[in-house]
Formats: sequence, C-alpha cells, structure tokens
Amino acid sequence: MPVLTKKMEKYVLKKTKVGYTNEHSSKYNRRIIEYAKKGIEQLTLLAENLPEEQLEEIFNRDNLRRFFANVLFKVEPNMIDEKKRKKRRRRILELWHTIVFAMRTPGFAAHLAPEAYEAIKTREQHDEIAAFIAIRSAILHEDL
Repeated sequence: MPVLTKKMEKYVLKKTKVGYTNEHSSKYNRRIIEYAKKGIEQLTLLAENLPEEQLEEIFNRDNLRRFFANVLFKVEPNMIDEKKRKKRRRRILELWHTIVFAMRTPGFAAHLAPEAYEAIKTREQHDEIAAFIAIRSAILHEDL
C-alpha cells in the first residue's frame, strides 16, 4: 500500500489548494504527516530485517537519488522568505548532523571500507571531528 492515497497525491501535487475547503486541507495535511511518518517507520523495519538481496533492490542509488536530492540537498539559497529559508537550512543541517554522528560510530568506516580507512585513518578522524563540530555549531548558530 502506498504512503499516499491517489486523492492525497493529487492534493500534494496541486500548487494552489483552490477548490479544497479548510477542513479538507487540514484533514489532508494531518494525514500526510501521519502516513509519511508511518511509511518511514515501515522502511526502517525493512532496513533492519530484510536480507541483503532485498535491501539491494530497495535501498539503492537509483531509488533514493530523488529522495536525497529533495530531503538532504535542497537548500535554495535564493528562497525569498527568510524565515522559511532558515527553517529549511536548520532541518537539513540537523539531518546531516544525524548522518555524521551515525558515521562516527566506532568501527563504521573501518568496516565499510577497511583498505581506504587504514590509508587515511589519522586524517579522516580529524576531518570527521571537524565536520561534526562545524555542522553542530551551524545548527546552534542563530543566524543560519
């Protein structure tokens, strides 16, 4: 079952919400958040429990490229609304902080790419810590 119903998908894709009552918009917006969160929970369940062969078919570059481009990289520096731009930057920085923090798990790099890790381990540790500190301080900085 998809995350969104066909009607909800049509609502999301419509630039202006003309033709929808406040009640319908409110209902759709609540459901979109609820269904999306449930979808993320279910994807996590799959990631934690499926064998590698199935994970390879689901969580790959082709399937996730658009998702990452819009969730992790869509900064839009020319966004007119300053408040929305700051909010988006903060959300993206918080996600990157989470990713960098997860990558700092002991042994992560060594298990993922052992040869490369050995070759650059001293430099990598310093770069990792610097990136972690830079992202965290950007999140905490009030003038994003």
